[in-house]
Amino acid sequence: PSTSPSARPSTSPSARPSSSPSTSPSSFPSSSPSTSPSSLPSSSPSASPSISPSSTPSFSPSSSPSKHPTGSPSSSPSSSPSVSPSSSPSSSPSETPSSTPSVSLCSDTHNPFEYEDFNNGDVWSLGDPVSGSMQVCQAVNKTYEIPSKTMALKLTFDLIEHGISKVNISLGESIVYTADFNSAEQQYPDMVGVGYYMDIKVTTESKSADVTSFTFNIPAGWYNYTDRLNIGFEVMSGDCVSIDDIKLFGDCGNCIPVLDFSEGVENIDAPAVEVLDVTGTTVTFVASQVFSHLSLCEVAVLYDSALLDDLVCPLERSVPPGDIETYTAKCESDGFARVTIFVSDDRLVNSTNVVFPTKCLFIDSHDHIAQFSYRVPCSQSCSATTSVCSDGETILL
Repeated sequence: PSTSPSARPSTSPSARPSSSPSTSPSSFPSSSPSTSPSSLPSSSPSASPSISPSSTPSFSPSSSPSKHPTGSPSSSPSSSPSVSPSSSPSSSPSETPSSTPSVSLCSDTHNPFEYEDFNNGDVWSLGDPVSGSMQVCQAVNKTYEIPSKTMALKLTFDLIEHGISKVNISLGESIVYTADFNSAEQQYPDMVGVGYYMDIKVTTESKSADVTSFTFNIPAGWYNYTDRLNIGFEVMSGDCVSIDDIKLFGDCGNCIPVLDFSEGVENIDAPAVEVLDVTGTTVTFVASQVFSHLSLCEVAVLYDSALLDDLVCPLERSVPPGDIETYTAKCESDGFARVTIFVSDDRLVNSTNVVFPTKCLFIDSHDHIAQFSYRVPCSQSCSATTSVCSDGETILL
């Protein structure tokens, strides 16, 4: 062979390969791939992907995900969860449960999301199963999970007395009611009536000589930080009592009146208006005195009466806490009825920002007045469930 390269390349390839490789790469790539792979990998990636996939997987994962999913699942699970959920659910359940429970969401329904009748004998810790109810002789409590985005709760249960006893009913760490079955003077509210503990509306109804039904309307502030609510019963003195038919109902907010404007009294979570029934063009509601634990001089309710087809402003005097009256208003084209409650009492601050129409001019004091204006929803989902009694009377449930 020559001791130095020729001045220009030959016009045709040599008949056989050289005995040793050239000391430097050629200036241009060859027109076809080599027949066998090189013994060492290249020092840098190729400028474009290969036409077909490699026959064996790579030893380490790529630094970024592929643009398209693979044609078949991987043979083993990944070491960490995916960044985003899959577009469709898996076809079969997972082999092991998740480390944390799933969060249920509020769903508008007239059915309770929790119901305990104790008929199967399962009672709370320290409670005793007796005649299909839970007997309480000391202190019992239980924490319930509340569906996420629940805007208000309704708790109902029956309390059965077996003699002389005093019972504290608590929510969280607060005693919200004391039932004293050995006192001629019941704590407010009476055993048959309506009252308030802070912003919780408490309704009691005597079903028989020894059975009292309780209803607690609970605003979201009592549970929305943890989505949990602890309910407790404690016999402070006297005989044991029994608890039965514990039910928890959730309200997702679609049936809760919205307070658009208030003036003269500090805002409270419990609305003074509660929807009872909706027909589509009218809404029946109850107005309540939730503004003070004392009786107020005057309370007037301004609304568009479905019965009279006109704005009305009925007035009540010396109004104690609790329900005032039931009214039926016309729904407006936006799906709401407008209800404004005016409160007049000398103990209120002197407010000059309250403006009320001539319909309500019979209010005695024009200085110490508070105003609460609500949008009351007219959604059909807020319609009450009806039941026909044996005597043919139809009642709202």
